Amino acid sequence: MTPDNGAVPASPGEDNHVTTDQYTFRHMAFGMLTGYYGMSAALSLTGAVAWEVVEPTLKRQLPGVFPKNTIDSMQNKVGDTAYWMVGWLLGYALQGDDNG
Repeated sequence: MTPDNGAVPASPGEDNHVTTDQYTFRHMAFGMLTGYYGMSAALSLTGAVAWEVVEPTLKRQLPGVFPKNTIDSMQNKVGDTAYWMVGWLLGYALQGDDNG
């Protein structure tokens, strides 16, 4: 077993390399939850960025937890964070509808 437990950088065209992949909805869903439950945009963005920072370490240390433990490209990290914040906007908008 390699020191990285098989976690290698995602190759072009693979999930975790492109901006939008099969995991995009999960990031958006977490963003929606933070917006809907009233977390500020700044705190939600901080959480999204923090996740992207710790995710590679978690993939190396706990590879079985992730369906695909390739390390995200910078393009994918930016996309994940952007979709998280789109989700936050949607969640925030839904929160307003429920309280109006």
